[in-house]
Amino acid sequence: MLNKPALYLPAKVAHPPTVNEFGSKIEISGYQGVKDAKGNVALRSFKDVYGMNLTLEQGWMGQTLFQDRGGPYVDQATYTDRGTTEVEVGSDYDSVTRAGTVYHELTHVLLGDFGRSASKGVHGAPGVDDATDAAQQEAEKNAKEH
Repeated sequence: MLNKPALYLPAKVAHPPTVNEFGSKIEISGYQGVKDAKGNVALRSFKDVYGMNLTLEQGWMGQTLFQDRGGPYVDQATYTDRGTTEVEVGSDYDSVTRAGTVYHELTHVLLGDFGRSASKGVHGAPGVDDATDAAQQEAEKNAKEH
């Protein structure tokens, strides 16, 4: 019987997700799916959508950016401009909060199937909020115990 690694990646995943820990002032560049008046979703840069790149000092503890697979794109989903699914986590928080944030964001990655089904991994999709909250709470509980 073959033993699978702790984080089993399906064969079609070219690269595992990258997890980056950033200070609060580091700018996170990328794209967001934005629906137009006709209902079509296209990518727009964070600077175009928000007038600036994202920073964790804006109150964000973490962010998942899915790999851009050339569409179709999902409204409100965020996509990396660096080629592989990325999880960005703020380093300005205590270790318990960071552990919870990592697991919260990795749950987005898994539910969204590394960007192949991003619509299933964004907040507001059925079950996503419950799953990310549960993952975050479990990780924080474990971090406090160890």
